[in-house]
Amino acid sequence: MRLICLCCQKARFFTVLLLAGLLIVAGCSPADREDLAAGEYVRPAEAEVENTSPDATEEPPLPEYVPRESFEEDEVPYPRLEAAVQSCGGYYYISVDPALAADIDAALAAGVTAELERREDAFGYTPDVLCPQIAYAAGPEASFWRLLAQNSTGEVLLGNVLISREAGEAIIRRAENATGWELISNGRLDHPLRKFDGIMEISIWWGGDCLQVISDKDRIAAFEQFMQENLSPACLPKTPEHIIELRCQLENGESVSAVVSPSSEYLDLWLPPCYYYSAIGDAGPLFDALGLDNWPSPIPEAYEEGLFPQEVLSQLYDRVGGKVEVLP
Repeated sequence: MRLICLCCQKARFFTVLLLAGLLIVAGCSPADREDLAAGEYVRPAEAEVENTSPDATEEPPLPEYVPRESFEEDEVPYPRLEAAVQSCGGYYYISVDPALAADIDAALAAGVTAELERREDAFGYTPDVLCPQIAYAAGPEASFWRLLAQNSTGEVLLGNVLISREAGEAIIRRAENATGWELISNGRLDHPLRKFDGIMEISIWWGGDCLQVISDKDRIAAFEQFMQENLSPACLPKTPEHIIELRCQLENGESVSAVVSPSSEYLDLWLPPCYYYSAIGDAGPLFDALGLDNWPSPIPEAYEEGLFPQEVLSQLYDRVGGKVEVLP
């Protein structure tokens, strides 16, 4: 009887083991069973999934910006600065950093304008608006060419569109570095007309010849007043005739020059290196200020004959520092 019970107990024990084995096998996939048989069972959720996506293509790095300057238009691409260099008879083309160009283009696209003070009898601007002959050219179209200006409140404009002061200062610094000009101090453009103050003596030069010296205090005071009240900013004329130098010796020992046209019917002034002004009316007020009836000889004769000797121009440009040093 005890033998029968023992056999029954053993039968139940083997039955339990058999059922447990079936349950384990039923809970595994064929692959699991193969892993299990090999003694290295890993569930699929925990296994590394093979990456079948193609490798992402890397964009090539942008070329490094290298500043470029040239008198040859084709050698400097757009966008760029174009600075009038009268001593060389044309424009000096200056490259612009792509980041700066992007800031400028965004401001131009926004199109926020600023009102510039105007005179009814002038060419459009008051002397408080500074216009160096430096333009930003976004492209070859004429509409993309905008002259740099700064108004009396310090706002910087291209044409009549406001740009940030930081972008304006960057434009000026770029032009300075490319040309060797000194245009800015304390974050603002220097005002060329304000330099004509504290004058001790005015000399009239034609090339390498000093034709007349004016030292009368009343005449000098009248000239200083003329320079402050009778001029408006203008652009470089298509056919500039700036050839007579009015060299002013200042009280501080320095000198400053205004180079004027010989015409008595109109008066254009070039204030080196890159500022241009026009008189309100003809040259009469300047003659009155200097106590002249006309320019001293041989200026009138040369003007009537249409003569502008290259030697006279070369001596003028050498003296006023109108040359641009092309930097490497």
